[in-house]
Amino acid sequence: MDLGLVFTYIFGLLFLYAVIRLLIVPAKYTVGVIYRGVLGAACIWIFNLALGFAGFHLPINPVTAICVGYLGFPGLGLLYIVQNIL
Repeated sequence: MDLGLVFTYIFGLLFLYAVIRLLIVPAKYTVGVIYRGVLGAACIWIFNLALGFAGFHLPINPVTAICVGYLGFPGLGLLYIVQNIL
């Protein structure tokens, strides 16, 4: 077997590893953002369901869902305060 061919295979495998690694790492972050967004939307929906009769309502959209997903209940309070002040 030619030494150049061996180096070509090694380079090809390293390049393939680097490409796969570059594609998987951003996918993890994307899945994490989607997961937190879904949890945030569920939290806002429960908030609206529980306190809707008292006049409390927050719109469910991607920005508010991700905000509540990352910040939790303090994010829910922050959104309510921002909605009522602004």
